[in-house]
Amino acid sequence: MNGLTDMIAALQWVKTSISAFGGDPNKVTIWGESAGGGAVALLSVNPLAKGLFRKAIISSGSYHDYQSMPIGLAQSENVMRSLKASSLEQLRALDWRDFVLVSHIPTGAPSIDGKMFKEPPTLLWKRGQLNYESAMVGMLSIDSLAGWPYLSTVKPDSPPSTAWEIINKLLYMNLTSFGITQEMIFNEQYKPSMFNGRMDTTTSVIVRDQIFACPIQNMLQDSQHAGRRMWAYFMGSTWKGGVFNATGGAANLPAGYLPHAGELGYMWGPPRCAADGTVVAPDGGAVKGWREDYDLREFSRATTSAAYETTLQNYLGSFIRTGEPTDPTSGIAWLQSKQGHHMYFDSSGPVWMGRPNSTLQWASAAHCRFWNEHVGAPTAAE
Repeated sequence: MNGLTDMIAALQWVKTSISAFGGDPNKVTIWGESAGGGAVALLSVNPLAKGLFRKAIISSGSYHDYQSMPIGLAQSENVMRSLKASSLEQLRALDWRDFVLVSHIPTGAPSIDGKMFKEPPTLLWKRGQLNYESAMVGMLSIDSLAGWPYLSTVKPDSPPSTAWEIINKLLYMNLTSFGITQEMIFNEQYKPSMFNGRMDTTTSVIVRDQIFACPIQNMLQDSQHAGRRMWAYFMGSTWKGGVFNATGGAANLPAGYLPHAGELGYMWGPPRCAADGTVVAPDGGAVKGWREDYDLREFSRATTSAAYETTLQNYLGSFIRTGEPTDPTSGIAWLQSKQGHHMYFDSSGPVWMGRPNSTLQWASAAHCRFWNEHVGAPTAAE
C-alpha cells in the first residue's frame, strides 16, 4: 500500500513542479509493466490520484487483485518475521537487498484500508470512476509466469497432473476451492489439442488468461462503458518453434512465443549478442555477467528488427504526445478497442485483430466467461 502512496506523492510533485522543467502538468502519462501495470490500473481508480494524469499505459497488468485487511496484515507480519524485524524503525534501517531476498514471499495486493481504498478497485472500474481520459492496455502471447523457467518443468508431453500442480502454484490459489477441477480445465476448457497437443503451451495460456488476459478484457469493457478511449495490443513473435538453448538447460518453445516482459526490449531497444558472445546493451556497453545465457542469436532474429522497434516506438510516442497511437512508417490505423479488438504486433509488422491460423491468440470470450464465473473479481471487501 505504501508503494501506491509513494507513487501518488511523486505524481503530486510532477503536477506542481514539472512546468519548471519544460513539461506540461496537464499532459502526464503513467506507464507500468507487470506489477507496474497493476499499479497503473489501481491508480486509474484511486480517488487520491484523480487529476494527476490524463493518459495511462497498462502493460501486462490487471486490476483484479485486492485483499482484506486481516490478510494484508498477516502477510506483512510474515515478511517482518523473515527479516527479523519487529518495528517500522528496524525495517527502515535494513538494506534494500534484504527486501529482495524475501521477495519470493507473497505479499498480495492493496487492502481495503479505508484511506487508500474505501471500496474494492473492481467496483470502481465497473462504475467507470476512471482517472484517465485515454488508455492503452496489452498483453503478450505467453504472458504468464509459466514461461521460462517453468516451460522446462512442464514439458510438451507432461501429464495433466504435473501441469495442474504448476498452475495452482503460479496462481497462488487452490482452484478446487473455486469448483474448478483438473478435468474441467484439460478436458473441457483448455484441451491440449487446441495448442498442438502441447501441455507446456496449454499451461502457459491458462495462467496468462487468468492473471492477465481476462482481467484485460474486463478493463476494456469497463472503459468502454465509461466512455473512455482505450487501445489494446497483443504481441507475439515470428519464432517458428523449436529448442531455445540456455546455459542452465533448454526448452522447446512454441511458435509465436513471447514471454512475460518480452516486449520491453522492443519498446526501449533490446540487448544484442556480440560476435564474442557478450551481451551488448542498447547504449553499446557490455552487460556484465551475462554471456549469452539465452540463445540470443536465433531468438533475436525471430523476435525483433529495427523496423519493428521503430513502429512500436512511433505508436507509443504518439499516444503519449497526443493520446492517440499512430505510425507513419506502417500507415496502419490502430482503431479504438472494443472488448477483444486489438492490434497484433510481431517483427513482420502490425496486423489489426491478429494473424490468422496462429495457435497463440487473444483470449477467447468463452475462456474469460469461465474465469469470471468461477473465480471472478470480488465485489465487496471481505
